[in-house]
Amino acid sequence: MSAESPALLGRTIAYCAECRRSHPARYEDDCGKVVYAIDCPHEPKKTVVSSNPGLFAALRSFEDVSPTVAFTLRKQRSVYWDLGGPG
Repeated sequence: MSAESPALLGRTIAYCAECRRSHPARYEDDCGKVVYAIDCPHEPKKTVVSSNPGLFAALRSFEDVSPTVAFTLRKQRSVYWDLGGPG
């Protein structure tokens, strides 16, 4: 990921299947990608979970979704349905 310090988007707790313990975890905005980082002392892990921090934040918030995000969601959902998704 980047050499700069990523912006913190949220904190949580994650369970590590390897060491069978819970550890602090966080969501970060790292150069326009949302990264889920688990602070396991055995082996720290980072996974990109979204390439759209704005959409990620809107989906995780309890606020109304902006018209742009709503359009994106409708567009993605219609593509999903067109590909044989539920319904």
